[in-house]
Amino acid sequence: MSKIKVLTYIVFLFLLSCKNSSEKQNHFKNANIIIDLDNSSDGKLSEFFSRINYTLIDSEESNPLVESYKTVVTKNSIFIQDFFNSYVHQFDRDGNPRNIIKSTGEGPKEYQQLDHFQVVDDTLYILDRSLRKILTYNSEMQVVNEKPIPVNASIFHKHDNRMLFFMNNENDNSNHNFLLFQEDDLIEKSIEIRPGFEKFKHGSKNGLSPDFNSGYIFPIPFSQDVAFFHKDLSFHKKVTFDFGRYSVKESDFIRLHNSGRSDYYDFIKENNLVENISIFTKLGNYYFMSIYQTNKKLHFIFLDKNMEIISQVNNFDNDIDLMKIRNVPWTVFEKNLTFKINSIDFYNDYLAKFSGKNVTIETGSIHEFFQKNQGKLKDDQTVLVSLTLKDSL
Repeated sequence: MSKIKVLTYIVFLFLLSCKNSSEKQNHFKNANIIIDLDNSSDGKLSEFFSRINYTLIDSEESNPLVESYKTVVTKNSIFIQDFFNSYVHQFDRDGNPRNIIKSTGEGPKEYQQLDHFQVVDDTLYILDRSLRKILTYNSEMQVVNEKPIPVNASIFHKHDNRMLFFMNNENDNSNHNFLLFQEDDLIEKSIEIRPGFEKFKHGSKNGLSPDFNSGYIFPIPFSQDVAFFHKDLSFHKKVTFDFGRYSVKESDFIRLHNSGRSDYYDFIKENNLVENISIFTKLGNYYFMSIYQTNKKLHFIFLDKNMEIISQVNNFDNDIDLMKIRNVPWTVFEKNLTFKINSIDFYNDYLAKFSGKNVTIETGSIHEFFQKNQGKLKDDQTVLVSLTLKDSL
């Protein structure tokens, strides 16, 4: 074979390899992934998680955390939104109070309504939708910038000089739910608002979650769809999870809501339907999904990077420290999946499990945590329960 033919053949193989790689990368674009919830089963916590860490959020008596909502864990801090009064409480990683950012009014460098917030390194961003602006706070939690927002959005995410807005079915001169701005210029619109959904709004306790390759993920409310974005916030792909007979049909959603909200909830309870994907995020080396099958079960689903299902669990047996795992997963940080529990419930759960039994109080154990904090646990505080995912499942 001549040198020219050999070179041509090598170039052909290279181009074919690039084509196959590109096809593999885009294989799940607008994909439909079937999940049979009847395949979910019980599982032992130790099969998935290596340890459990407990943090008492010790809010100040003079400024108590009344109704905790969005929670963001960073390397050095824990930020918690108080839904009751639109405050943001900052704690250190041990749960000790550091700062409280308060809603103070409508003037310059003030906000009155907290709709969403984001933390980047030591910088805090707060969105006030009613005043159509975002405030920027430095590491000392002092306002250093105030910027009007170009659209009536309820959720945002900032990266460098770009900002992605989720419109929450609000048509503000665009029929798309995601609007990407670079400085003041609209540079991309993605995922159209579904007809009939314009009046339905949904709160988000997380906003955008991390994806692999520094990208981002957002489960779209009132759907089984998950939107994926690149690191620069440009739209990447949409994946639909098909739960079969347990999925809510769009036609039923609109029809039953129009006849009466109670009719809709009676319908999804009777049929054990999935209304939303509660969490979809990168967790350690895997994807993690949490969904609630109405009136039936909470499902924890682990997938690999190619969206292949690894495991489906609907009930965890806590064989690590025997405590009850309450409520739904609330937030993630790196390999840690965090639940939020009322401290009084935690206190009662502990007594129900260990009262009258001989326990060994080891450093870092649940028993050390209880002994150290049992007085404060009865004061109606918040306990964060963080499960650390194993590197390999």
